[in-house]
Amino acid sequence: MTYNFEFIGGLNNSYTIVTKSDVIYEIKFKPSNYLLNTDNFNDQLIFEFVIEVLYKPVNIALTLDKQIGPTINIIFLEFYLLFNESVTVYICDSADGKQFIRKRKFDHWFEEFNDNSFVKFDDILVDKNKNEFPIAFIIKKSNPNFQKITQGFLQTLNDSKDEK
Repeated sequence: MTYNFEFIGGLNNSYTIVTKSDVIYEIKFKPSNYLLNTDNFNDQLIFEFVIEVLYKPVNIALTLDKQIGPTINIIFLEFYLLFNESVTVYICDSADGKQFIRKRKFDHWFEEFNDNSFVKFDDILVDKNKNEFPIAFIIKKSNPNFQKITQGFLQTLNDSKDEK
């Protein structure tokens, strides 16, 4: 069972979901060509995947909602129908210290809904203050630039670790 969603579009290729508790989520695919170091690849196909709560009623807690995962999966697949050769990077928000909880949830969704057509690479970025940011890089196995993009992503991670 999934929620209905709406494609809003715009700069961030946004979708919205309204849950049965009236929580409104925005799912974004933000163009993010700065996230990957690679030559000879259309960097307009690099997107940061963002799940953001736009509105939450005051008396509602964000609890486990079993319809969110399948809905996000459908949105993800729909986006890849539009941008088949895209690359998606998911960086877990750490503003509230719950980045590893978000990572576990995202990993669970990926394992549950991946039909084996996508590959996910995980790592943890650490900033100069020793804050950790789980990051996931997702690409379709059928992407004709798979090897080049994967090498670029690994190089980007290595470069970010060298900058500390």
